[in-house]
Amino acid sequence: MSEQDRIATEQDRPFGVTVIATAMVANAIIAAARFYFGDATLTWGDVLQTGFYFELAGPFLGAVGLIMSVGLWHLQRWAWVATMSWAGINMGQALWAYWIGEPQYSAMALSVVIVLYLNQRDVQLAFIESTRGIMRDG
Repeated sequence: MSEQDRIATEQDRPFGVTVIATAMVANAIIAAARFYFGDATLTWGDVLQTGFYFELAGPFLGAVGLIMSVGLWHLQRWAWVATMSWAGINMGQALWAYWIGEPQYSAMALSVVIVLYLNQRDVQLAFIESTRGIMRDG
C-alpha cells in the first residue's frame, strides 16, 4: 500500500470504527488483567457461573480482541464480520445471565452500541470500499 493510499484510508476511517477499535483494545486489556490479577482460585461452582470464561480464557480473549481491533483499524472486512459475531455472542451471554438472574447490563449496552456503530452507513461503506481496493489491487 502506498503512502497516499495509507493516508486516504486513515482519513476515510469513520469515527465509529475508531471508537469500536479503541473499545476492543480496552476490552482486551481488561480481559487479560482479570485473568492475571483476578481470583487465583477457581472452583467448579465458578466454572458453572456466567463469568467463568474470563478466568479460563482471559489471555485468549484478549489476543483475539487485539487482533480484531487491528483489523478494524485497517478497515478489514473480516474484522467487521468477526466483531459483529463477537457482539452477538456477548449479547447472547448477557441475555443468558439476565435469564438466570445475574444481569450484565453493561455488556448488553456495549453489544448494542457496537452493533449500531457497525451498521452505520458510513462504517459499512468504509469496509466495502477497502474490500474493493484489495480486489482491484490483487
